[in-house]
Amino acid sequence: MRKLFSFNMITLDGFFEGPNQDISWHNADDEFNEFAIEQTSGRLVWHFRPLTNGGRFLSTPTVGANGAIYVMSENGWLYVLRPDGNVRWSFQALIGSPFKLPPLVAADGTVYIAGENRQIFAVHDDGRLKYQFSTASQILAQPALSPAQKLFVATADRTLDVLNPDGSLHFQFRPPTGTFRTSPILSANGRQVYVAVQERTLYAVDTQTGVQRWAYTTDGEILSGPAVDSAGYIHLGNTNGRYVILTPEGKELSTFSGWLSITQPPALAAAGDVLINTGTSALQRLSLLPDYWDGRPDVQPTDSKKIWRFVNPVAVDIGADVLHRALLPNSTPITGRGVTVAVVDSGVYFTPEVKKELSAQLKRQFLGQADFVNKQCTTYITNDKFYTSGAQYDGYCFSDATQSRDGYGHGSHVAGIIWNNFLDYATGVNLGIAPQANILSVRVLDDKGVSSYTNLIQGIQYVVQQKDTFGIRVLNLSLSAYATTPYFVDPLNRAVEQAWAHGIVVVAAAGNMGPGASTVTVPGNDPYVITVGALDSKRTPGYWADDTLPQWSASGPTRDGFAQPDVVAPGAQIVSYMYNDHTNMANSAWLVQQHPDYSQTASLFRMNGTSMATAITSGVIALMLQANPNLTPDQVKYRLMHSARPALSADKSPVYSIFQQGRGRIWAPDAVLGTTFPADARANVGLDIQRDLAHICCQSWNDHDGDGLVEEGELDPAELAAHNQGPVRRTGLVDSNGQVVAYLYTVTDSSGREWVMGVARMIDGIWLDYETLKASGWTRTDRAGAWDTETTWSGGWPWSGGWTWSGGWSWSGGWTWSGGWSWSGGWTWSGGWSWSDGWTWSGSLELKASSASATHWVHDNGTVDVASSEPALTAAGQLSDEHETASTSAVERDNQLKILFLPLVRR
Repeated sequence: MRKLFSFNMITLDGFFEGPNQDISWHNADDEFNEFAIEQTSGRLVWHFRPLTNGGRFLSTPTVGANGAIYVMSENGWLYVLRPDGNVRWSFQALIGSPFKLPPLVAADGTVYIAGENRQIFAVHDDGRLKYQFSTASQILAQPALSPAQKLFVATADRTLDVLNPDGSLHFQFRPPTGTFRTSPILSANGRQVYVAVQERTLYAVDTQTGVQRWAYTTDGEILSGPAVDSAGYIHLGNTNGRYVILTPEGKELSTFSGWLSITQPPALAAAGDVLINTGTSALQRLSLLPDYWDGRPDVQPTDSKKIWRFVNPVAVDIGADVLHRALLPNSTPITGRGVTVAVVDSGVYFTPEVKKELSAQLKRQFLGQADFVNKQCTTYITNDKFYTSGAQYDGYCFSDATQSRDGYGHGSHVAGIIWNNFLDYATGVNLGIAPQANILSVRVLDDKGVSSYTNLIQGIQYVVQQKDTFGIRVLNLSLSAYATTPYFVDPLNRAVEQAWAHGIVVVAAAGNMGPGASTVTVPGNDPYVITVGALDSKRTPGYWADDTLPQWSASGPTRDGFAQPDVVAPGAQIVSYMYNDHTNMANSAWLVQQHPDYSQTASLFRMNGTSMATAITSGVIALMLQANPNLTPDQVKYRLMHSARPALSADKSPVYSIFQQGRGRIWAPDAVLGTTFPADARANVGLDIQRDLAHICCQSWNDHDGDGLVEEGELDPAELAAHNQGPVRRTGLVDSNGQVVAYLYTVTDSSGREWVMGVARMIDGIWLDYETLKASGWTRTDRAGAWDTETTWSGGWPWSGGWTWSGGWSWSGGWTWSGGWSWSGGWTWSGGWSWSDGWTWSGSLELKASSASATHWVHDNGTVDVASSEPALTAAGQLSDEHETASTSAVERDNQLKILFLPLVRR
């Protein structure tokens, strides 16, 4: 800032910018003077002093839309000045003095003035009296005027008088106790008026009926009235230095405390900045989170080891921060308290710094770690005493937070996303989505992030067996394996179905092998569980206009014909726990050693992937189950999907197809507190998990040609009829040479109408848009004619690397898919497979040799690491022939499955 000029006046009581911003500033002082001052030079343009002794000017002048200047004296004289300073007209209010409040000017020129001594005057634009109204007690604050010229007058005896344009009384509102000393203010849509009594309570009143909508009580006196910003949020401060931002429904959006007394209204800028006077000399500034990343480090320290400056406090991006400040009917905040999330992953390791800063939380919330990798507890000697690394059980070692381990680092990161108790400096929100949830770690991935099917399934079975012991409600599976058989054949899927059937909500990563069609991995391809894809929020939490779906996030449909993922959640640039030993890198987690540039501190690390999105979703589900503990897994899935917000174009068509974004991005406030869910609503309608689990498909697999591949003609149709297939059909499209060049994905609704949900190139699985398909000239393999014969396009926009939302697209809610088709469940087998061009699965499921791993590493540039030893993917995202391996015999596999599933009893 720089000084432009100085201008001396006796006393400055009112100061405002005039109608011509290039010419003058106006000021009224308490010695009967009104000045107009040139902005740039400070030159006096004109000076007005009334001829009559109307008293001092104790209020700020008001400028009208026509450029007129309205000045009110304490003795009841209203002067209306032209822009050149000459008097246009004047009006004298004979009673009501003193007049300390600025005039209010309506759009039609009507002027409203309020005298402290119980008088309201409405004056026509030519100086004639329109009406006069007497209140029951003193008027201590400026009234509010609606566009329809209803006047809202708050008086000292806690009465809100609402006057019609003709001066008649529309209604009165009186709270039980208190004094109105501050101005009422209208909501952004004019449907509510907010008025506060000094004695700590803000009321919202319906402007049509006078009925109280809600009341909000704060912890200090209210001496500065509420303010409403451009988004419709209510700002309120109190004498205890607490500042709160409320939604139009009266829910806390943000809170700030620890300041000196707030006795003046805030200054709200259109861009979102807020200036607040605290105490007698301090000024606080609040601003919206930025709508772009300015290159700042993702993590910066503060004076406290528990508080950090984060670029991307992801809880803000899904609305979890709103819930952390909300209270349940029992006055408990919604933080996941009492809900246990089992994290089946690479383990959890807490650095010395975390153990020191969060020792109380660890003792209370970390329930321990069951290790199925190093099954035998380690014995060691210290000071001639024998110690063990945990308690030895049959098949696993159980340890607490002091002994738990994670050589890979992935599990620590995932668990931290769910319940990290570090705070963000700027917003005050927890880094964890459910910061008070309990965590049970089940270690199944080794120090390189890989697990055999045997270890992994044993870990899942352990979770089911210990469900009641630890209060497990959520199972997080941020890991993946290649889909080599139908979902109901894969024993990993059968294990997660057992968990689901026992009342545990299973949340699985879609995988990081996108963007091609049918790249969703196991167990995310199981139709029962909640499968999560990722979105990239561009390090701008709370600002969705630049968000995209990254190309590495896997897309559906599954090869069983189901539309997955179910939802998407933030999965890029996510910061959470992981150990980095700056003195000896060899002691650091393996991922830190491989990617040291992603390490932020000794305890915090940044990652990308659907693993992160899955953990965020698990945290939201923990919040849902704390607030609604009686929900079943099917009900949780329904509410999460029903409350999700899809990316839509300006004409409300999907920017991404349902195979890419599912039902949309998760939004925690609606998922947790939504009131529009039908009481009996649930997901997975049409599926029968008990029937699925009652049949072990491998018993009826006859490998006729001995090639180890599960083929269409090698499974018993009677067994297939016991399982489910999805509604999506895949049809080949051929070019003029008769070569299959793409696949068409369709569904048929209950009326028999076929809808095209997407088309992908055969060579790489990349999605194509409608215009490309229309111009192709391709024909279908299942019937004569062009691809669009007797079909309707409903496939959304193309997806070859991510779209931005800057062109008018938005994430929103309340969207249904074209054609009225319901994605509520699946269909049963009816004698045919969904792929019209036939199918083959690799069948490689030897349980000790088959493996799963953490989802693949995603670099910041979007490239994904796939080890050379891992199978390559074809265009459809399945195993290519050269990487297929022969499986064990049907009899051997059947015996292994029976052994694996004997401990579980279906309910």
